Amino acid sequence: MRSLSGLSFSLRACILGLTLAVWAGSAHAMPVWLDFEDGTPPDPVDDFYLASGVSFSGAEWTSNFGHPGSGGALGIRAEAGFAFSIDDAIVAVFQTDVTEVRVTALNVGEAGARIDAYDAEVGGNLVDSFEVVGISQLGTDEFFELKVLGTNIRRVEIYQPLETMIDGVWFDDFHFTLVPEPGTAGLMALGLGLLAVRRRR
Repeated sequence: MRSLSGLSFSLRACILGLTLAVWAGSAHAMPVWLDFEDGTPPDPVDDFYLASGVSFSGAEWTSNFGHPGSGGALGIRAEAGFAFSIDDAIVAVFQTDVTEVRVTALNVGEAGARIDAYDAEVGGNLVDSFEVVGISQLGTDEFFELKVLGTNIRRVEIYQPLETMIDGVWFDDFHFTLVPEPGTAGLMALGLGLLAVRRRR
Protein backbone atom coordinates (compact mmCIF):
# COMPACT_ATOMS: atom_id res chain seq x y z
CA MET A 1 0.00 0.00 0.00
CA ARG A 2 2.87 2.33 0.87
CA SER A 3 4.50 1.77 -2.52
CA LEU A 4 1.21 2.47 -4.33
CA SER A 5 0.88 5.69 -2.37
CA GLY A 6 4.44 6.61 -3.33
CA LEU A 7 3.73 5.81 -6.95
CA SER A 8 0.58 7.88 -6.82
CA PHE A 9 2.54 10.82 -5.43
CA SER A 10 5.22 10.42 -8.12
CA LEU A 11 2.61 10.35 -10.84
CA ARG A 12 0.85 13.38 -9.40
CA ALA A 13 4.15 15.27 -9.13
CA CYS A 14 5.08 14.35 -12.69
CA ILE A 15 1.68 15.42 -14.06
CA LEU A 16 1.80 18.66 -12.11
CA GLY A 17 5.31 19.42 -13.36
CA LEU A 18 4.37 18.71 -16.97
CA THR A 19 1.19 20.78 -16.69
CA LEU A 20 3.05 23.74 -15.25
CA ALA A 21 5.77 23.43 -17.92
CA VAL A 22 3.20 23.42 -20.72
CA TRP A 23 1.35 26.33 -19.16
CA ALA A 24 4.57 28.30 -18.63
CA GLY A 25 5.70 27.66 -22.19
CA SER A 26 2.41 28.79 -23.69
CA ALA A 27 2.00 31.77 -21.38
CA HIS A 28 5.52 33.19 -21.32
CA ALA A 29 7.19 32.24 -24.61
CA MET A 30 4.37 33.49 -26.80
CA PRO A 31 5.49 34.88 -30.16
CA VAL A 32 4.23 38.33 -31.16
CA TRP A 33 3.31 39.20 -34.74
CA LEU A 34 2.80 42.73 -36.09
CA ASP A 35 1.34 43.09 -39.58
CA PHE A 36 1.22 46.93 -39.50
CA GLU A 37 -2.34 46.95 -40.87
CA ASP A 38 -3.59 49.16 -38.04
CA GLY A 39 -1.63 52.35 -38.87
CA THR A 40 -2.11 55.38 -41.11
CA PRO A 41 0.57 56.41 -43.64
CA PRO A 42 2.71 58.43 -43.22
CA ASP A 43 2.31 58.61 -39.43
CA PRO A 44 5.35 57.62 -37.32
CA VAL A 45 5.07 54.22 -35.62
CA ASP A 46 6.79 55.28 -32.36
CA ASP A 47 5.08 53.71 -29.29
CA PHE A 48 1.99 52.46 -31.14
CA TYR A 49 2.87 48.82 -30.32
CA LEU A 50 4.16 49.41 -26.80
CA ALA A 51 1.36 47.25 -25.35
CA SER A 52 2.72 44.40 -27.49
CA GLY A 53 6.19 44.86 -25.99
CA VAL A 54 8.04 46.95 -28.58
CA SER A 55 8.54 50.59 -29.57
CA PHE A 56 9.97 51.94 -32.82
CA SER A 57 11.98 54.98 -33.78
CA GLY A 58 12.82 56.21 -37.26
CA ALA A 59 9.86 54.31 -38.76
CA GLU A 60 6.61 55.38 -40.40
CA TRP A 61 3.73 53.54 -42.03
CA THR A 62 3.69 53.18 -45.80
CA SER A 63 1.69 51.43 -48.51
CA ASN A 64 3.00 48.05 -49.67
CA PHE A 65 1.91 48.92 -53.22
CA GLY A 66 0.71 45.35 -53.73
CA HIS A 67 4.28 44.02 -53.95
CA PRO A 68 4.99 40.27 -53.64
CA GLY A 69 5.98 39.24 -50.13
CA SER A 70 3.74 41.76 -48.40
CA GLY A 71 1.26 40.45 -45.87
CA GLY A 72 -1.32 43.16 -46.47
CA ALA A 73 -1.87 46.71 -47.63
CA LEU A 74 0.50 48.44 -45.18
CA GLY A 75 4.10 48.11 -44.03
CA ILE A 76 6.73 50.42 -42.57
CA ARG A 77 9.66 52.33 -44.02
CA ALA A 78 12.36 54.59 -42.62
CA GLU A 79 11.27 58.13 -41.84
CA ALA A 80 14.24 59.20 -44.00
CA GLY A 81 12.57 57.58 -47.04
CA PHE A 82 12.76 54.32 -48.95
CA ALA A 83 16.53 54.64 -49.52
CA PHE A 84 18.36 55.00 -46.19
CA SER A 85 21.59 54.04 -44.44
CA ILE A 86 22.52 52.95 -40.92
CA ASP A 87 22.48 56.60 -39.86
CA ASP A 88 18.70 56.62 -40.43
CA ALA A 89 18.01 53.03 -39.32
CA ILE A 90 14.65 51.80 -38.14
CA VAL A 91 15.17 50.91 -34.47
CA ALA A 92 12.93 48.56 -32.49
CA VAL A 93 13.40 48.39 -28.70
CA PHE A 94 11.81 45.55 -26.73
CA GLN A 95 10.38 45.87 -23.23
CA THR A 96 11.95 42.55 -22.21
CA ASP A 97 14.51 40.14 -23.69
CA VAL A 98 13.50 38.33 -26.86
CA THR A 99 15.01 35.23 -28.50
CA GLU A 100 14.08 35.76 -32.14
CA VAL A 101 13.18 38.63 -34.46
CA ARG A 102 11.97 38.25 -38.05
CA VAL A 103 10.84 40.83 -40.57
CA THR A 104 10.13 40.72 -44.31
CA ALA A 105 12.15 43.13 -46.45
CA LEU A 106 10.35 44.18 -49.64
CA ASN A 107 11.75 45.35 -52.98
CA VAL A 108 15.33 44.51 -51.97
CA GLY A 109 17.85 45.57 -54.63
CA GLU A 110 21.58 46.20 -54.82
CA ALA A 111 21.61 48.30 -51.64
CA GLY A 112 20.44 45.24 -49.72
CA ALA A 113 18.75 45.01 -46.33
CA ARG A 114 20.30 44.22 -42.95
CA ILE A 115 19.16 43.64 -39.37
CA ASP A 116 21.48 43.91 -36.35
CA ALA A 117 20.47 42.62 -32.90
CA TYR A 118 21.90 44.02 -29.64
CA ASP A 119 21.65 43.05 -25.97
CA ALA A 120 20.86 46.55 -24.71
CA GLU A 121 18.35 49.30 -25.48
CA VAL A 122 21.26 51.66 -26.24
CA GLY A 123 24.78 50.57 -27.15
CA GLY A 124 25.47 47.04 -25.96
CA ASN A 125 26.96 44.04 -27.74
CA LEU A 126 26.07 42.78 -31.19
CA VAL A 127 24.19 39.49 -30.63
CA ASP A 128 23.43 38.52 -34.23
CA SER A 129 23.00 40.03 -37.70
CA PHE A 130 21.57 39.03 -41.05
CA GLU A 131 22.09 40.69 -44.44
CA VAL A 132 20.73 40.11 -47.95
CA VAL A 133 21.39 41.78 -51.31
CA GLY A 134 18.93 41.64 -54.19
CA ILE A 135 19.71 40.24 -57.62
CA SER A 136 18.64 43.26 -59.65
CA GLN A 137 19.59 46.89 -59.23
CA LEU A 138 16.17 48.10 -58.09
CA GLY A 139 15.02 44.84 -56.54
CA THR A 140 11.59 45.01 -58.15
CA ASP A 141 9.36 42.32 -56.61
CA GLU A 142 12.29 40.79 -54.66
CA PHE A 143 11.62 40.06 -50.99
CA PHE A 144 13.51 38.29 -48.22
CA GLU A 145 12.99 37.38 -44.57
CA LEU A 146 15.55 38.89 -42.22
CA LYS A 147 16.04 36.83 -39.05
CA VAL A 148 18.21 37.17 -35.94
CA LEU A 149 18.48 34.84 -32.94
CA GLY A 150 19.79 35.22 -29.38
CA THR A 151 18.93 34.68 -25.73
CA ASN A 152 18.78 38.34 -24.72
CA ILE A 153 17.93 40.61 -27.67
CA ARG A 154 16.72 44.03 -26.49
CA ARG A 155 17.07 46.09 -29.69
CA VAL A 156 17.27 45.62 -33.44
CA GLU A 157 18.37 48.10 -36.10
CA ILE A 158 17.20 47.66 -39.70
CA TYR A 159 18.79 49.49 -42.63
CA GLN A 160 20.34 49.29 -46.09
CA PRO A 161 24.01 48.26 -45.72
CA LEU A 162 25.17 49.44 -49.15
CA GLU A 163 24.86 52.97 -50.48
CA THR A 164 22.74 53.87 -53.48
CA MET A 165 20.48 56.78 -54.32
CA ILE A 166 18.01 54.86 -56.48
CA ASP A 167 17.28 51.64 -54.58
CA GLY A 168 14.65 51.74 -51.84
CA VAL A 169 13.29 49.13 -49.43
CA TRP A 170 10.48 48.82 -46.90
CA PHE A 171 9.28 46.16 -44.44
CA ASP A 172 6.29 44.10 -43.34
CA ASP A 173 5.32 41.30 -40.93
CA PHE A 174 7.46 41.91 -37.85
CA HIS A 175 7.72 38.88 -35.52
CA PHE A 176 9.46 38.43 -32.18
CA THR A 177 9.47 35.83 -29.39
CA LEU A 178 9.67 36.76 -25.71
CA VAL A 179 12.15 35.03 -23.40
CA PRO A 180 10.35 32.82 -20.81
CA GLU A 181 10.23 34.62 -17.49
CA PRO A 182 12.53 33.43 -14.65
CA GLY A 183 9.43 32.94 -12.46
CA THR A 184 8.48 29.87 -14.47
CA ALA A 185 10.95 27.56 -12.70
CA GLY A 186 9.94 29.03 -9.33
CA LEU A 187 6.29 28.36 -10.04
CA MET A 188 7.01 24.73 -10.85
CA ALA A 189 9.07 24.31 -7.66
CA LEU A 190 6.31 25.91 -5.61
CA GLY A 191 3.68 23.57 -7.01
CA LEU A 192 5.77 20.47 -6.29
CA GLY A 193 6.67 21.76 -2.84
CA LEU A 194 3.02 22.32 -1.90
CA LEU A 195 2.13 18.86 -3.09
CA ALA A 196 4.94 17.35 -0.98
CA VAL A 197 3.81 19.27 2.12
CA ARG A 198 0.25 18.07 1.61
CA ARG A 199 1.45 14.45 1.33
CA ARG A 200 3.37 14.69 4.62
CA ARG A 201 0.25 15.92 6.39
